[in-house]
Amino acid sequence: IIGGPAARLAGRPLIFHLHDIISGGHFSALNRRALVFCANHFASAVIANSGATQAAFIASGGRAGRCVIIPNGFRIPEQRTSKEAVMALKESLGIAPEAWTVLMAGRLTPWKGQHVLLEALASMPEAHAVLLGDALFTAEDHEYAQELRRLAAGPDLAGRVHFAGFRSHTAAFFDMADVVVHASVIAEPFGRVIVEGMLAGKPVIATRAGGAAEIITHEQTGLLVEPGQAGALAEALRRLNNQPDFAAEL
Repeated sequence: IIGGPAARLAGRPLIFHLHDIISGGHFSALNRRALVFCANHFASAVIANSGATQAAFIASGGRAGRCVIIPNGFRIPEQRTSKEAVMALKESLGIAPEAWTVLMAGRLTPWKGQHVLLEALASMPEAHAVLLGDALFTAEDHEYAQELRRLAAGPDLAGRVHFAGFRSHTAAFFDMADVVVHASVIAEPFGRVIVEGMLAGKPVIATRAGGAAEIITHEQTGLLVEPGQAGALAEALRRLNNQPDFAAEL
């Protein structure tokens, strides 16, 4: 919004790079109007990081003719984490070497859906979960993080949910996991965690909404479940746990 008038005053072209879905789930009505107005009146082009991001921009009044899709790029690591380093990480988190481990990475906030994973995990006593990330911005986020810790201390989950906090270097966590879960309850603009799980060679379960549904082909490159459905997520987790060959194929 600031860049639009600044570019006009400077006489320079402006490109908007949208990494968010312009919708009520992410922005207030005033912010949506301001973003679309500036894009339509000041931007030479708009890059959307997924089809879902592009569709939301156009549905909010954005000019379709100037919006193109360019998915997020990734640097492919030259090497992965050693087995010894993975075992050391597990030990530091208090996870037994043989424990089947689920990774969920991202900000601790209600729309990311960590509570859905904990509900699903309650019916899988053999599984552990690592929540990588922390509450970063709002009081709601911090209250949610406290609620997650309360749920994790309950009798069905005690000792099986491990809070890793915010980390700058995350590759080892993906290499440690047996499965990577994305459980956002509203549409994700892209879903970098999904691709990071794929880069680590791990099976990924994601919610069927937004950019996530563009990245994964169900039962070919991952599994898709409906947002907010803990039962469906638990079923997908059990399938990967019980069918290691299928998990390896994904």
